[in-house]
Amino acid sequence: MAATLAYPDFEAITASGAFESVAAGGHMSTLVTEQGDIPRQRRLYFANHDFFSTLGVSIALGRAFAADEDLRGAAPVAVLSHAYWRSAFNADRPAEHSGPRRLRSLVAGVREIELARLAPRASLS
Repeated sequence: MAATLAYPDFEAITASGAFESVAAGGHMSTLVTEQGDIPRQRRLYFANHDFFSTLGVSIALGRAFAADEDLRGAAPVAVLSHAYWRSAFNADRPAEHSGPRRLRSLVAGVREIELARLAPRASLS
C-alpha cells in the first residue's frame, strides 16, 4: 500500500519503534550524464536505507544504502537498477562510476532484476 507522508511524519513513525523497519521513497525526473557525456532525462527513485531490506529486494552487486547515508545533508548515493546498469554502464562494476563525470553520487550497488511487482506504474530506471 502506498501513501503520501510528510518527512517529519516518516521520521516520527521510524523513531516510534512501532515497526521493525519502514520503507519510504519517491521519485523525480532529472538530467543524468551517461556515456559520451550526453545529459539525458531520467526518472530517479529515492529511498531510505531500509527500503531494500524491508521489501526483501536483493542487491546483486555492491551494497544497499547505509544508515548514515540516509541523514539530511549526507552525500548522494545511488543503487542502480539492473537494466539501467546494463544499458548505461555496460555492466561495469559500480565503483568505476563514482564521480562527477558519470553520476554525481557514489554508486554503491546494483539491485537484482526489476522491481515491477512492487511499483507497476513507476519507472525505476
